[in-house]
Amino acid sequence: MKPDRFTITTKKFDFMKLNEKIHTYKLENGYKPYLFMNEDTIDELVNIIGLSCDGLTGAQSNGLCGTYCAMKTFCDNTMQFGEVEMR
Repeated sequence: MKPDRFTITTKKFDFMKLNEKIHTYKLENGYKPYLFMNEDTIDELVNIIGLSCDGLTGAQSNGLCGTYCAMKTFCDNTMQFGEVEMR
């Protein structure tokens, strides 16, 4: 299975586009993906949604940043702001 990587190229992170891509990924693959994004993208997502009820806390030193919509979310600082990979 090839990872699905896409970029949201705006100065402000579009979490609605993220949610649409996640929904499509789940329908096409039959499971919830792990999410990978850089620290700035994670921090912006936390700023938009606040501290999420399922535990997205921001970038941590071990790479795991919590969960977003019940999906494990990891920090990968090799990616650009707004770039998200789902595996």
